[in-house]
Amino acid sequence: MSIYLYVIGAINFAQLRTALAAVAGVPEAEVDVRAGDVVDRYWEAAVLCTYEPVLGDVTWCLDLYFSRSEPDEAQVAAKVAATLDVPVLYDAQSFPPSADWLVLPDGSRTRARVYEGDDPDLDIMELTIDAVEKPVPTLPHVRVAAQPEVIKEHRMPTPVTDDLDLVPPLRYAFGGWESMVARMTAGWPPDGWYPRDYFEDDLAARDELAGLPDRFTPALDRIDQVYRAATSELPDSAGEPRWWRRRVPDPLPWPGDAAR
Repeated sequence: MSIYLYVIGAINFAQLRTALAAVAGVPEAEVDVRAGDVVDRYWEAAVLCTYEPVLGDVTWCLDLYFSRSEPDEAQVAAKVAATLDVPVLYDAQSFPPSADWLVLPDGSRTRARVYEGDDPDLDIMELTIDAVEKPVPTLPHVRVAAQPEVIKEHRMPTPVTDDLDLVPPLRYAFGGWESMVARMTAGWPPDGWYPRDYFEDDLAARDELAGLPDRFTPALDRIDQVYRAATSELPDSAGEPRWWRRRVPDPLPWPGDAAR
């Protein structure tokens, strides 16, 4: 099992070996920690850790290979951060590629948007932390900003849509509406919030379904009933003929108090 971690700060390699042995449940002698240009290694070790320097906001890249166990990536990152007393980055998901988690020594974590440099003259990786969702004391120069792109890539199940014989664009509209309702009733995964403009896009998808053929009406009603139950009526909205636009999630999942 392979894991990539990105350390922000200095590394005590003896402490790193201790941390990796602990997460793998093996003696420290079974952890081989070497620089990337070292060839003479204990290749049969339970844990192989290859470290390379990184430019930019990140100091080191750790290429970890666990041959006898499959530890949880988040737990490994948290253990390394706590042991070395440094922030550690690791992939949050494969898409978008800039989406990372940043775990702090105290175990707390925040989203981090990270970009790789594209200078062809550099033979060392360069990483820039563009933004974090929560302030990080050791990174005062990094701006704090929401990262809604990870929400877009977090897929929700759409079993009703999957069972229907719809053609585009109705299939996309139906799936988008069902996905939003499923996300709403699940507590707005993955991060517990939802951008207001995304919700407006979902309402537009529901607008497209107003002309859905009658044979699909029962399926749409199933989703609409769930939406009604999880939303509340907007004040002064009686003039809006589209009932779904007279309602908003309760409570609102986006920052701020205004429903519109």
